[in-house]
Amino acid sequence: GTAGAFYQADPFTSGGAGPFTWTVSGSFPFSLDPSTGKISGTPAAGSYTFTLTVADSQTTPDTDVREFTVTIDPVFGNPEINNVAAASGTIGVAYSHTGTATGGQPPYTWSIASGSLPPGLTLNAFSGEISGTPTGEGTFPFCLQVTDANGMTDTTASGGCPAGQELTIVIDPNEVTITTTFLAGGSIGVPYNQSIASSGGVGPAYTWSLFSGTI
Repeated sequence: GTAGAFYQADPFTSGGAGPFTWTVSGSFPFSLDPSTGKISGTPAAGSYTFTLTVADSQTTPDTDVREFTVTIDPVFGNPEINNVAAASGTIGVAYSHTGTATGGQPPYTWSIASGSLPPGLTLNAFSGEISGTPTGEGTFPFCLQVTDANGMTDTTASGGCPAGQELTIVIDPNEVTITTTFLAGGSIGVPYNQSIASSGGVGPAYTWSLFSGTI
């Protein structure tokens, strides 16, 4: 059923001697007609598990018992995460990935249900943005979860998460490389100055040293 909409169900029996008497126990947000077994009402969203018992009219009544579960969806449906793939990142380079969702009832709240983000990255619970500057390399699978205003959730799956797809962020190493490949010559007694350039690595402070040979 759907929250706010009229719901009706008509359980029926076979065998026994009528008339019958119906009773219910458990989580039951409806009305039960004890003579017909008709279930009706306008419930709120949720999952309801209850037990129906029917008894016939013999001197020693014969009874039957059965458990049912009825799911009532929210008016706006369930939220669904749209982007279940994230770009890779690099150590020392600013990173950003924003989760997006549709359906359900905004506003959304974002969380990490299991697994962990790469070191240096954090999740904004209100915007769904994962951002920061990675400080360690590796492959990091995790379960991103969105919850709407009605408490309904959706996840990307990792490990023990519910159904969905795994969201993984790969952080690559950031190797420093000397990009200067040629040094100009000079003359005795003439001042000499040549800067050597590099790229990559994690700045801002770099340390230079003489690896081999002589200056």
